[in-house]
Amino acid sequence: MASTRLYGGHGMTRNCPAFTDWRTAEDGSASCRAQVPDRPKCVEGHFPDAPIIPGAVLLGWVWTAARRHGWNVRPAAVATRFLQPVLPGDTLTLRFFSRGDYLTVILSREDKRAAVFQIPMV
Repeated sequence: MASTRLYGGHGMTRNCPAFTDWRTAEDGSASCRAQVPDRPKCVEGHFPDAPIIPGAVLLGWVWTAARRHGWNVRPAAVATRFLQPVLPGDTLTLRFFSRGDYLTVILSREDKRAAVFQIPMV
């Protein structure tokens, strides 16, 4: 699968956290939650004393969640901003906003923005 290679070869499209509590608003935006595993395979060798989830893996998770919800997105990001690290064991909230040719995704942990992605729609 091409997307697996794109996101560091960790098979993140197969090893994503479960996306739960999907909600869709009247304006077409949506949100869901995800629980990062306590020992995700993607952190092996990635800052062993203070593991964080790599940004490329987060992008893979966001892309997979968007596809599973039905958005036809390309496995790429036009703009990405990482604001704080995502750690093993974190509970994440993902909020999706369709903006013309792009899907904007805000990823938060503990009600604080951790990353913002702008992903092209097909």
